[in-house]
Amino acid sequence: WQTNDLSVSVVPAPPADAGPDVYLCAGGNANIGGNPTTTGGTSVSWSAESVTIRNYLNSTSSPNPTALVPVGVVDTFWYVVTASNGGTCARTDTMFVFSNPLPTANAGNDVTVCSGGSVALGGSPSSNAANILWQGETPAATSWLSNTTAANPQVTVPQGTIGTFYYVLTGTTASCVETDTVNVISNPAPVVNAGADQSLCEGGVVTLGGNPTVIGGTSFLWSGQDII
Repeated sequence: WQTNDLSVSVVPAPPADAGPDVYLCAGGNANIGGNPTTTGGTSVSWSAESVTIRNYLNSTSSPNPTALVPVGVVDTFWYVVTASNGGTCARTDTMFVFSNPLPTANAGNDVTVCSGGSVALGGSPSSNAANILWQGETPAATSWLSNTTAANPQVTVPQGTIGTFYYVLTGTTASCVETDTVNVISNPAPVVNAGADQSLCEGGVVTLGGNPTVIGGTSFLWSGQDII
């Protein structure tokens, strides 16, 4: 009988790393793939769940291509990377791209308040973003807000604080940011003086009011206990 020797070489398949899932906004772009995507492989190929989505990539043979999601496309889709050694050995890995709506920010119209008073900020709605943050032009102005992450917070201007202050609304979704600004105009609160209590006889006449009756006011309104 005869024998023959046969040598078998085991060639390891190259690793494939499609990288972490990516979160972006419609119209945005991101590089995909690992760091590195493969080692020891002689070729890399990217595929997707559809030809349209595959065409979002600027290259299907680059280890780290750029995925550009068109404006208006809000969806979740996947990409598969295949690393090959040029022979029969290959490995694959999958990653997902989450495309979110572009954030909006509407800080609302400028508002006027009397010193010591409160007023609500923000539009209706103020933002569609996943995260909302309000900030004043100074840390002190920020501290006047009832809540820096609410859609429509209240701002309370301390008594005696006069001037114009701005607030910035920032809406953030994934890595996309949109901002808007609103002004808060704080005016002096008017000082009123109805005058001293007075006594008079039935049918008599008396003049009411202080000296002066109002400081800083632009209009006057008197009301009584009863209307006869």
